[in-house]
Amino acid sequence: MSNAQALSWLESDAPDIALLDVMIRDGTSVEIARELKSRGIPFVIYSGLPPKKGGPPELQNVPWLEKPISRETLAAVLEDLVTKPHGPAIQERENRSGQQPKSL
Repeated sequence: MSNAQALSWLESDAPDIALLDVMIRDGTSVEIARELKSRGIPFVIYSGLPPKKGGPPELQNVPWLEKPISRETLAAVLEDLVTKPHGPAIQERENRSGQQPKSL
């Protein structure tokens, strides 16, 4: 999906939660993250790139999962987003390989 497609979809729809990759077909997902944050929609970054301090503010203070990650860890982080009504709280979780969700 491209930025334009995602932003167009968001004009008439609202997800409960979202899973974003930083790099998408036509650039980065920063614009999508900005829209989600402005609407209070929690999201997780799921990327092959590591988190960067000093990165875009739209990508700050959100769970960041670096690929590859187990399905169990992904599911647990998404479940946390759904069950935390006041924004995502990062809980340290280890999957089988010892990876943990990161935040900036």
